[in-house]
Amino acid sequence: MADTQTATLFAPDINCGHCQQHISQDLGKFPGIGKVTASPQTKLVEVEYDPDQVSLESIKSVLWAAGYPAREVPITETKPAITL
Repeated sequence: MADTQTATLFAPDINCGHCQQHISQDLGKFPGIGKVTASPQTKLVEVEYDPDQVSLESIKSVLWAAGYPAREVPITETKPAITL
């Protein structure tokens, strides 16, 4: 994939390993989707994708259709702040 982006999405309905596998399989079917990581512990889905092939809105639509409504998480919510 050319210039990829990574999106972090909050999907509160991820509860188990089956959910994790379901999300990875559903998103992995689409062109432009690279690595998919879903965590039942954090309820976060990280998706590496090529925005020239698939939009973030399309990714969220696939998750919604699979039963995992998700919203984008700003990077400041997923990474701890650095204090100097």
